[in-house]
Amino acid sequence: MNEGEVMYRIGKPDHEAFVNDVKGKPEEKTWTYFPHSRDPQTLTIITLRAGVVTEIERKVSR
Repeated sequence: MNEGEVMYRIGKPDHEAFVNDVKGKPEEKTWTYFPHSRDPQTLTIITLRAGVVTEIERKVSR
């Protein structure tokens, strides 16, 4: 799935961080979605590389 598709399906992330942003190499970043009222204990972190989802991590946050 690409970056635009993620934005369309679940919206703008609550936090964005660049993991790797070196000229000439694919950009790598993480998008963090804080817990939602329908799932109040789960934090979702999506890793994107060159605009494509490479990993989805869901953590229980208390």
